[in-house]
Amino acid sequence: MARKWDKVSICWYITTLFIVLTLLPVWYFWMPLGVPSNLTTIQRSKRKLDSGHSTVPISQSVPWILEWTYNHSITLTVPPSTSTAVEIPITSLKGFRNTVQITGEAWRGYWWYMTGNALDLNWDSLITTQQGNYWPSGKSKEAVFFKDKVTLTKQGDLLKLTFALPDGILRPPNATIFNVSCWGFLLWAWSSGPEPHFPVVICENTTMGQLDQPILNNYTRTIKVTAISVPLNSVDGLFRVTTGVTGDSNNWLLLTEEAAKTTKENCVVCMGPRPLLRVVPANIDTQCVMELMNKTLPSRNCSKWDKIHPLVRWQKDKPLFSNQVAKGNFTCINITGNNGRLGRLNHAQQCQSLIFVGSSFWPQSRGDIWWWCGDDRIFDKLPLNQAGYCALISLLLPIKVFPTTVHVLM
Repeated sequence: MARKWDKVSICWYITTLFIVLTLLPVWYFWMPLGVPSNLTTIQRSKRKLDSGHSTVPISQSVPWILEWTYNHSITLTVPPSTSTAVEIPITSLKGFRNTVQITGEAWRGYWWYMTGNALDLNWDSLITTQQGNYWPSGKSKEAVFFKDKVTLTKQGDLLKLTFALPDGILRPPNATIFNVSCWGFLLWAWSSGPEPHFPVVICENTTMGQLDQPILNNYTRTIKVTAISVPLNSVDGLFRVTTGVTGDSNNWLLLTEEAAKTTKENCVVCMGPRPLLRVVPANIDTQCVMELMNKTLPSRNCSKWDKIHPLVRWQKDKPLFSNQVAKGNFTCINITGNNGRLGRLNHAQQCQSLIFVGSSFWPQSRGDIWWWCGDDRIFDKLPLNQAGYCALISLLLPIKVFPTTVHVLM
């Protein structure tokens, strides 16, 4: 941090800023969201806090510095035990360089970092940088508490912040009033001279539900800041916060999540862009293939496959799959019909086991298994009286799963 300020010139500023960030949440708690930005006097005398507290008298006037901070600071209130993603347009930021009021317009191309104490301007208050742990976080109590709960990234003219508070508590808060606790942060643009910094206030209201969305003050809404919160126990919600993509809108992500869940352990799951399903041999005992595909109720020795691949209705629209099929150990059938050849499967390369069936063979439709005859089609019901070779297959999403631990990743 380039702390190249004259000690005398910043003494008053630092003290004032600390008082502002300490008292701002108090005023924010009382001030209704609809108060105009040019109002310097609160024309209210009382407000009921909640059913458990009596009405409390409110001051009739507000110092100008508190009004300025409220009207120019990004301020939002979030539910407890949630992860919140905030997108901030850099050009809309308002703050100070030395004691001069500035905007973020001239600082769009700079490198950014975040501190958590308006009074402590040393490195001890550093929480994070736009490249994560490019610099180690500080040792102050706020830096230690927030270092693994706050991330900062920069994308074009946007700063992206995430706040994850697993226990629903801000420690240590700048201010706590009944059910609301708040903390004031500073966003800094790194430069060779005096560095500009911009206040951000995060409040947490324990009466809000986990599904409630953040409450923004007038200024924050006006400058197009966006914020969403999701419960921390929602895996899909965390993807939404960190990437903007969810399983509700992206089936590939949903399938990746499901693959990770099947491991029942910590892991890294990797998948390429827009993957296609791959053809693989169906995992069914060879001696049970005909028993399973010919009968609705297989014999006792093969009954376990009936539970894994239950009977399903015939499906008109088949899944898309990749035409790149590795040489495999497929269980295949040789159909001897009179209505032409079905597909072009090279049984000499693909088939480990070969079963001869007649022209009247008409197998059952079962879940997650198909017939592939070597072209760009798959079947759950085979056409009657055809000839050719077909393999019993499953379709597999090309996902790589690597067991690991948080300790190894760190």
